[in-house]
Amino acid sequence: MGEKKARQSRTKRLIAEHPWCIYCGAPATTTDHFPPRCFFRRRNWPEGYEFPSCSDCNSQARNDEQALAVLLRSDTFEEITGADEEEWKRLARGLKNNAPEIINEWTEYSGAKRKRQFREAFGSKGDQLRHEGWGLVNIGPKTDAAIERIMIKTSKSIYYKHTGKIFNGILYLKRFNTLFAKDLPSFLDSILEHAPQLVETKRNNVSLSDQFMYRINYSSEHEAMYAVVRYSRQFLFAAIALGREFSGRLEKDISGRGFSGSPLSKHNCYLEHSQAVPLSARPADPE
Repeated sequence: MGEKKARQSRTKRLIAEHPWCIYCGAPATTTDHFPPRCFFRRRNWPEGYEFPSCSDCNSQARNDEQALAVLLRSDTFEEITGADEEEWKRLARGLKNNAPEIINEWTEYSGAKRKRQFREAFGSKGDQLRHEGWGLVNIGPKTDAAIERIMIKTSKSIYYKHTGKIFNGILYLKRFNTLFAKDLPSFLDSILEHAPQLVETKRNNVSLSDQFMYRINYSSEHEAMYAVVRYSRQFLFAAIALGREFSGRLEKDISGRGFSGSPLSKHNCYLEHSQAVPLSARPADPE
């Protein structure tokens, strides 16, 4: 069997076993790799993260995925070289063609603001890095919205993988700026202590945790999940997913330790096609 036919066979089998889109609850017509393959160097994405999806949910986030891929693969601490550099350039060119408004937003930085941000992030070394040609990206409202949509999709994917259920409830998200964390060790401890299970992502037994990893605590019975997700080195966020019935009882208590400061974003993720979706999908594949 050729590679194309084998892929089609896998897709058909997955949809037969999991017939509903994990993002909106509509009938699944395709499968979605999430996190997307473009997030990973040389498209070596983690095994076990392919999910049933409708065509709309699969395609509508492409510009968001491309934008975040460019950011994630702009390594903060090392120069990108060789094949990784060429991949990054292709992603950047594609984003410029498909979503020029995002590129324009990234470059909206005055000289004074750039200098201030470098000093806040890197201290005395900030001026040196700036003179060596390092740059900053302005994360404005368009980029923020794209990141928020990626966090929602990531959370729904992880929820389905570990509970075997399509999420139907309220999702709370908080993104952390690790670059400006004043006390990183204690900062991380405060948000990780409630997510004891570490999930190491792999492909062909090679760890991909430098590009995508997360910690999780979940209850299939209560349809609740807490996860701390890290993409690359500088993108870290926490998600609290509360099922439709459970959310009403816990909503007042979710602003506990580790979530002080800026408020959580709240998303109503009640299923658009709830009449068509069973309360539980088949159990997720074992780890």
